[in-house]
Amino acid sequence: MVGRTLRIFRDKAGIAAVEFAMVLPILCFVCLGIADGWSYVSSYLQMRAGVKTAANLVMAGATNDTGTQAVALSSWNNKPEDAAVVLVRS
Repeated sequence: MVGRTLRIFRDKAGIAAVEFAMVLPILCFVCLGIADGWSYVSSYLQMRAGVKTAANLVMAGATNDTGTQAVALSSWNNKPEDAAVVLVRS
């Protein structure tokens, strides 16, 4: 009985599968976190490009605020449905 128990503890078959099963949930969590983070960064960059276009228009001398807001919204790719741009001159 003791010899059989020692043989079970010394047996190395299946260790890689057990280690993989332990690491897989963590690996999936990290991969999903990276994908979610990239989605956030991509949305931010697209919004910033639209605002930059409107800022360049204002710096070039545009005086029509409604038109400038429309330009910012139209150049914002993949914007959410409730997207809004507020133009404040100081």
